[in-house]
Amino acid sequence: MGVIRHHAMIITGYDMEDMKATRRFAELCNLDPSPIMESHSNGYLTFFIPPDGSKEGWERSQEGDEERERFKKFLRKRRVEDWVELAYGGDMEVPIIEDDYSKNGD
Repeated sequence: MGVIRHHAMIITGYDMEDMKATRRFAELCNLDPSPIMESHSNGYLTFFIPPDGSKEGWERSQEGDEERERFKKFLRKRRVEDWVELAYGGDMEVPIIEDDYSKNGD
């Protein structure tokens, strides 16, 4: 029996072509990204990556972790700064920032 811990990501940028390329890579990583949405002001663009839905320690959860790691390496390589991975819900008491651009990824 595994514990429930949702992992989701939010990616924000301002250049539509960059955001389209970033979203395409998320698709290649099997992360099922949302459409790109424009903010109500200042033209920021954002898309989301939903949780994989699997309990921690299960095979699908491990695959989701690996897919997100591949995507985060891409974000760091391309110097995409405005993103965050959140862990929340289920068996967690408090949501946390699991990862973001400020962490070195090692």
